[in-house]
Amino acid sequence: MKICSLLPSGTEILFALGLGDQVVGISDLCDYPPEATSKPVVSRSKVDPSVLSSEEVETAMLALLTRGENPYSLDQDWLIRESPDVILT
Repeated sequence: MKICSLLPSGTEILFALGLGDQVVGISDLCDYPPEATSKPVVSRSKVDPSVLSSEEVETAMLALLTRGENPYSLDQDWLIRESPDVILT
């Protein structure tokens, strides 16, 4: 089974259950366990929390949502090509 996990907690649980070999894609926030970072990143936040304070992140996310924009970018070509069986969101 091919699993794409866009939730850090979901990714951690999958690896803890021994299903890491079935994970075929992750989000840019999925950084644990370390083995997860070897998987393709298919979803990225449009707001980089590594260079902003938490208040700035909140303000930027709110601005995107207020404009009706999705705060995340998704690699749709990857999703079509890989066609995962399960997507955790």
